[in-house]
Amino acid sequence: MRKVLELMIRFQRLLLYPVSTVHWKASSRAFHDNLLTCPALMINSKRDQVASLETNLLVANKWRQKGTEVTFYTFDDSKHVQHMGRYPDLYCNEVLRLLRKVQLIA
Repeated sequence: MRKVLELMIRFQRLLLYPVSTVHWKASSRAFHDNLLTCPALMINSKRDQVASLETNLLVANKWRQKGTEVTFYTFDDSKHVQHMGRYPDLYCNEVLRLLRKVQLIA
């Protein structure tokens, strides 16, 4: 059964690669070349296997070179998109700090 599933996944990747890759490249380019210059908060983790810390630092530095103020918050051990679930107080405090900085809340 496992071999069948692996084969199906490989087939799907081969079949959909041309379509999905176009969208992935466009979204990645838009993320790297962010047109907005408002303050940004990048929350990441050293254990994220989807979005590497190095890539996030690269993007943050690109944004900074364009004049965007970037706050970079790194968790040590939470996995991809699990930061808020593991550390709700720390996560919310960083978001609230940004919202106060840009005067969206008092």
